[in-house]
Amino acid sequence: MILVLFCTLYAQNIDKKIKTTKTTLNTNLKKERILKQNLYQLQKKIKTYENTLKNIRSQMAILKVDIDSYKQKSKISAKKLNKTKQVLKTLQNSRDKVNKKIVKLLTKEIYLNILLSNSLEITSKENFIKSYIYKAYAKVIKEKFNKTKVKYFKLKVELAVTTKELDTLSKKIASLEEKKQKLNKLRQTKKQGLKELDLLKKGYNKKLVTIRRENSELTNLLKKLNILKDKQTQERETITLKPKPNKNIEVRRVGESYNITPVVKYRGQKTIAPFKNYTVIRRFGNFTDPTYNIKMFNPNVVLKPIGSKNVINVLDGKVISITKTPAIGNIVIVENKNGIHTLYAKVDTIAHTIKVGRHIRRGYIIGKVKDELYFEVTKNNSNINPLRLIR
Repeated sequence: MILVLFCTLYAQNIDKKIKTTKTTLNTNLKKERILKQNLYQLQKKIKTYENTLKNIRSQMAILKVDIDSYKQKSKISAKKLNKTKQVLKTLQNSRDKVNKKIVKLLTKEIYLNILLSNSLEITSKENFIKSYIYKAYAKVIKEKFNKTKVKYFKLKVELAVTTKELDTLSKKIASLEEKKQKLNKLRQTKKQGLKELDLLKKGYNKKLVTIRRENSELTNLLKKLNILKDKQTQERETITLKPKPNKNIEVRRVGESYNITPVVKYRGQKTIAPFKNYTVIRRFGNFTDPTYNIKMFNPNVVLKPIGSKNVINVLDGKVISITKTPAIGNIVIVENKNGIHTLYAKVDTIAHTIKVGRHIRRGYIIGKVKDELYFEVTKNNSNINPLRLIR
């Protein structure tokens, strides 16, 4: 029971490794939870930024419509203003011309009145007629002047109203443009903030992936350590033997009483053996010690090679442990499919290509033995008879 002895010697070391690994795993799980919380808060902040940007884009779209509308109104008002200015200018010219005519007619009217007032000229029918004509013409010109004057003042009022309207539109457009610029600056700020948040999110996700990878590795390590610890559960407490003079032998166990290690039957396909040719030195299962008449359990088989001493890997799998012990030399554990683990102990020389983490196929050379090989197989932490696995 050298393998049982090995498990006993290394029990404390395995427990310590399991405890350390669990502590590290718990710390990493806390880090993972914190990162998840940070990512959740960050996601909420990103959502807020995105909603703000969406709102800003909506406001800017409305502003654009308003600005375009006011610019269109401004163009119409500008055209109206220019037209009013042109008409006003034309009326002003007309008014000036009519005014000149009025002044001229008034001058002639004054002159005729002076002539008519002279007694010597009063009989002059020609001058009298001229005076009448001038007065009538002057009346017509004055009426025209008054109409032009009224129209002129109306246009001046319209010009003032249009100018004020245009000024109001210009101020409104300027105000909207200023608001648009502020919104645009806010949009740029939010976009930059969103970029920074995205970078922060990528950083958190990267850390999260790293921690999850570490957690996966730690979980695998715990699994491997628990496999080694499960070997330890198969050991028996130290037995104190006290032979008596008669043939009956009293057996006293320190700790617990005898307990059979969990064993399951293997019903799968058979595979190749660890040696091409071999003999079985010790078989698997319960047996009675011939000296002390004690029930014992042997979790492995001991095989002696005939011919080639190369140790052959019996199933496809991954090397999860390589350990050197003072009791039974090198131990190689391979993790296989369907919860099966194969253990090769007392391997004197391990092949240089065999490394922890390496996947090796069935038939691959693990190493060499000088004399014999301890070969053990477990399935889901229960032992199976190795001889039922191999041909």
